[in-house]
Amino acid sequence: MLYYFEMKIKFVYFDLGGVAFHFHGGLKELAKKYSIQYQDLENVYKRYDGTVCRGEISAQELWEIYKNELTFSDEKLKDFAEYWVSNFEPIKETQELMLSCVSKYKIGILTNIYKGVYSKILEMKILPDINWDAHTHSCDIGFVKPEIEIYQIATEKAKTNPEEILFIDDNNNFIEGAKKIGWQTFLFDEENPRDSVFQLRTLLNLN
Repeated sequence: MLYYFEMKIKFVYFDLGGVAFHFHGGLKELAKKYSIQYQDLENVYKRYDGTVCRGEISAQELWEIYKNELTFSDEKLKDFAEYWVSNFEPIKETQELMLSCVSKYKIGILTNIYKGVYSKILEMKILPDINWDAHTHSCDIGFVKPEIEIYQIATEKAKTNPEEILFIDDNNNFIEGAKKIGWQTFLFDEENPRDSVFQLRTLLNLN
């Protein structure tokens, strides 16, 4: 897909999972650890992910759901959020792009995320040390992508006209939600981050 920006970009919003880091490693490790079919874990994840991302239940409560629905026990995993984050794998190319953006653009994070996870990300240094201009975390506001409210709130936080905001996400549904409010968008390829970042650097004049 060829990209171009219709208007000058002033603010760049980054998604986290699938853009700044790979995040499905936790499910894969759980499947191995407890001899559970990965698909069974993923099915539970998909059913409850939105609820956790809205902040309606905690990551630890999600862990209890996993145990109850898949009928296994565990007394050792006391902090599921910490375990979850410990399996995140940083995407180096994106994180270098984030650092490059700081001097030229205002930048922010727009993510569907569980309560307590972002603080763990900072503790474990999964993200570069950046002074972000805006944070829009689903669990703090009760809305999730692609609901229009989350983009409206993020626009207010960016203090920028919608058409001057670029949103980078790996989920096409979330990209389409951003387009509805007038944002410019880039669909990130988690499987080929090098190519995606090369395109972004060119589009943002960061080469």
